[in-house]
Amino acid sequence: MESQPLLRITALPTDNDPRNIADGSRSLTARQVTMLAIGGTVGTGLFVGVKTCLVHGPFIAIVAYLYVSSVCYGVIRALGEMTRVLPLTGSLCRFPAMFLSPQIGAANSGIYWFSWSMTLALELTILAQVLSFWVPWAHTCPQVVSLGIWLILTALNLLHVSYYAEVEFYITLVKVAALVLWTAICVGAILGLGTEAIGFQNWHHPWGNGILVEGAVSSRILALMASLVSAAFTFQSSESVAITAGDMEDPHTSIPKSVRAIYFRILVFYILSVVLLTLLVDASDPRLLLSDDSIFSSPFILALLNAGLAPGSALLHIINLVIFFSILSAANSNIYFGSRCFLALEIVPKRFKQKNQFGVPVTAVLVTASFGLVSLATGFHSVEIVFSWLLNICACAGLLMWCCSAFSHVRFAAILSLEFDTQTSTFWSWYAGINTAVILLVNGFVVFFNFSWSSFIASYLSVFLFIALWGIQWRPKNQLLVPFENIQLL
Repeated sequence: MESQPLLRITALPTDNDPRNIADGSRSLTARQVTMLAIGGTVGTGLFVGVKTCLVHGPFIAIVAYLYVSSVCYGVIRALGEMTRVLPLTGSLCRFPAMFLSPQIGAANSGIYWFSWSMTLALELTILAQVLSFWVPWAHTCPQVVSLGIWLILTALNLLHVSYYAEVEFYITLVKVAALVLWTAICVGAILGLGTEAIGFQNWHHPWGNGILVEGAVSSRILALMASLVSAAFTFQSSESVAITAGDMEDPHTSIPKSVRAIYFRILVFYILSVVLLTLLVDASDPRLLLSDDSIFSSPFILALLNAGLAPGSALLHIINLVIFFSILSAANSNIYFGSRCFLALEIVPKRFKQKNQFGVPVTAVLVTASFGLVSLATGFHSVEIVFSWLLNICACAGLLMWCCSAFSHVRFAAILSLEFDTQTSTFWSWYAGINTAVILLVNGFVVFFNFSWSSFIASYLSVFLFIALWGIQWRPKNQLLVPFENIQLL
């Protein structure tokens, strides 16, 4: 990746210029923002959702994650440049409206806020199942567990943002330490340190359960398509640096540092973890099959079991506890990020954006958190169905934001060139925008070979909602894109 500064600005207002002051609390440090993004990302997608990719075989899983990681780089690089100039609360949701069109921005922001709310429901659904590792009744009464956790997280998000940030900071430190320990154990098992080397034993024909027609090239392409959305869900919230910008102490200095730190740390965690998982967990392992509640047996736990740890070992309990707190912190982040996106929704009256004595937007927190109660639907449908639906809906909504953010940066760069004679590359933005659009288009192609209305709706619901919201607001007099001369950058 390039090593030059994200953006070279020579004629933009200084930090003290009133036009550059956002409406956030300005209390988050760079270290907190970096760890918030990592903490919000290292959760359900990595510990549980990766199973969807692993069943398709080692090569497809690795290629899917490498491909999506390159797209992710383009997105957060673009957002880092825009947010450094415009460090607003919920700026991620504001950019499409500023640089594309108000209609696109409103539709995209609404879907993105909805995705954070639904991701909260997804996390709560999983937490109840993970807790059943120690508390058997949590498996039979997941709604009680989900409701209890929901109350705790909602209350925490009503306190000053600094409390939330510090809690997330230390939980993320524990996550990182646990991932390092897990990596060391897995590498030792693969190399045969103290036991027989596992090596590449699990890389073998037929290369996974996910191939629709064994040996067919087209079926392998379909399997890759089916893996991309799950991989994308794993990387989502890495863009959250653009949501927290309004709460950062010194965004103009901190954002470029945070963007680089976020991307490279996440890249190492994800790619290395996926490679180790493919080496330790056979793609044909029946425990990976997405049936009933077995989806909540994390591949990270399966890897440790295959590495030689006894099912009742203390280390296994510790890692499972870390997984629980990782998903818990991700759920906590969902409320924070979602509530800040809510503030950026133009359709919401200002009276619903009021803040309490701690500077917290109470209504935004409560409205966002309320959608987490969808997790109680596990009492009416199987956990597998709820998980699959929520993962697809949330992932596609996040991809829509990635796509709009990338193309927003293309126009942002053009404005900088025209008004300030400042040049910035748009290669990665074009790359990210086009490829996210492709992923959104092909993610449900597998459905057409074995059609299911449930799977079709889950694959394309977010896209349909986006088009519907855009169509409701668009009028014949509106232009598809706002003219450059009507865009006020600062």
